[in-house]
Amino acid sequence: MGNDDYALIRSVLAGEKDAYGLLVARHSQSVFRVAFRITENEADADEVVQETFLRGYRKLQDFD
Repeated sequence: MGNDDYALIRSVLAGEKDAYGLLVARHSQSVFRVAFRITENEADADEVVQETFLRGYRKLQDFD
């Protein structure tokens, strides 16, 4: 994770909720590739990506 990612996380935690969309856009393709290799199904991989980022958002305040 680069310094830009840490800055975006700090922005989200400071109340700038749109900054999380930038994190999603930046990392969703790589998460999708991993999920697709595991599930071997595009629809399931899409669902995994969505769930991954939803859980990430919910736990962002615990990010260290």
